[in-house]
Amino acid sequence: MNNPRANRIANNTLFLYIRSFITMAIGIYSSRVLLKTLGIDDYGIYNLVGGVVAMFVSLKNVFASSVQRFLNYEKGKGNDERVKKVFNLSMLIHVLLAISFAVIVEGFGLWFISHRLTIPAGSLSDALFVFHCSVFNAVILIMTSPYNAVIIANERINVFAWISVADALLKLLIIYIVPVLMFHYLRSYASLMMLIGIANIIFCISYCRKFTECTYALFWDKSLFVQLLSFAGWNFLGSTVFSLVSEGVNIILNIFGGVAINAARGISNQVKNSINTFSNNLFVAIQPFVIQQAASQDKDVIFRYTFRISRFMFLIVLMTVLPVIIYCDSILKVWLVHPPYMACIFLQLMLVNLAQRSLHSPLDLLFKSFGNIKLYQIIDSATLFLSLPISYVAMRLGLPLYAVFAVMCIVEVINLICVLSCAHIQLGLSLSEWLKRVGIYCLGVTVVLVALNLMMELFIHPHKFFEVAFTIILLFVLEALFAYSLLLNKQDKHFVQGYIGNKIKKRSQENMIAD
Repeated sequence: MNNPRANRIANNTLFLYIRSFITMAIGIYSSRVLLKTLGIDDYGIYNLVGGVVAMFVSLKNVFASSVQRFLNYEKGKGNDERVKKVFNLSMLIHVLLAISFAVIVEGFGLWFISHRLTIPAGSLSDALFVFHCSVFNAVILIMTSPYNAVIIANERINVFAWISVADALLKLLIIYIVPVLMFHYLRSYASLMMLIGIANIIFCISYCRKFTECTYALFWDKSLFVQLLSFAGWNFLGSTVFSLVSEGVNIILNIFGGVAINAARGISNQVKNSINTFSNNLFVAIQPFVIQQAASQDKDVIFRYTFRISRFMFLIVLMTVLPVIIYCDSILKVWLVHPPYMACIFLQLMLVNLAQRSLHSPLDLLFKSFGNIKLYQIIDSATLFLSLPISYVAMRLGLPLYAVFAVMCIVEVINLICVLSCAHIQLGLSLSEWLKRVGIYCLGVTVVLVALNLMMELFIHPHKFFEVAFTIILLFVLEALFAYSLLLNKQDKHFVQGYIGNKIKKRSQENMIAD
């Protein structure tokens, strides 16, 4: 990868980290205010009913990644006419998808919410109202997918970052608007969330007009349509099962624990998603490059960067989650004052699973880059789905509610082994190279950073907000310095040093011109 490309990826990553810090702070603060505004039961209902829809909203993410994959692949070949066809056919698919989604989910969801979920007496009509608003919002999200794919495919990551920041700010704003409206809080919040989705798609359509591929035309290419549909279909299988497991666990918790437990899971999920967004920045920034390399079939380059992405992603996730795991109880108490029951243990186990899952994302990109995903998605889906029946049996046996997240952690280890074996058979990935460059490295990093965090926990016991915030920041800085000094190899250090050096040089030149 040449220096201009390295600088672009680094710049894009920087934009995404700035965006993540802002959206993470807003999201975490918003959860506190929203929990206080809605109350535990209504907050639990919103997370539960929204989760039922989220099982199907995975379609939106599936087709977004599919569109982006084909856009970058054709851009890598320099085929502009083909790029236009990809966008137009993807819009056709999304229209059909949105219609199908609305019909299927409305029919199934009404029955499921009314007859299978544990909803407090008198709140069923509110839950159904939230459900209808969520379905409408999901349809909007599905239709936004091709535009988000175009923005990322063209590496306008700064725009993508600002859209996310604006979305987070609007969601914070409506939390303060809800009490002023003097209507039913839960219904008002659901309605305003729907308006944010509408504003989002209007902006994306307006912005994407500047890209040549977003020229609307009546294209038809049966071969390309079948490729898009086939790729997205298998991608849909994996993404739907992943979403089904995540939200299915939420339903199992509702059946055995009620909406108060869903509130605890919702709070934990908010923190986990914030950290996940933060850690995925490097992954989002490098996707266009890796997929374009696949067009030239340069496997050595792709494998090399897959190993590097895996190391960086795991290190970033681990550095972020460990302080939160260690000081989880203190964080939740200063954040929420009275956190929902079991929120702490839920969050700790979900963050362990997030660290494990960070090793899966680069492998997922590897399969998608080459478009060889059929066997991979079957294996991935089959192993992940095991979490649901095992979790249900665990609850029937009377195990603690947090056992469902422990089951997910165990299944994730099995899943990683199966996916690596599939990558070796289908793509020629060397298992010994992965073990040497990623597996052993990540194991060593875990031991060292866990020991560092536990040593700090022996001496620092924060109780107030600023004490907790200072402790978390201090731990992260110490981890970063320690990681750079001892845990990065020479190539990774050269990449970091080169980027910092280029930024300093560029800043100096700008200052000289200004003077």
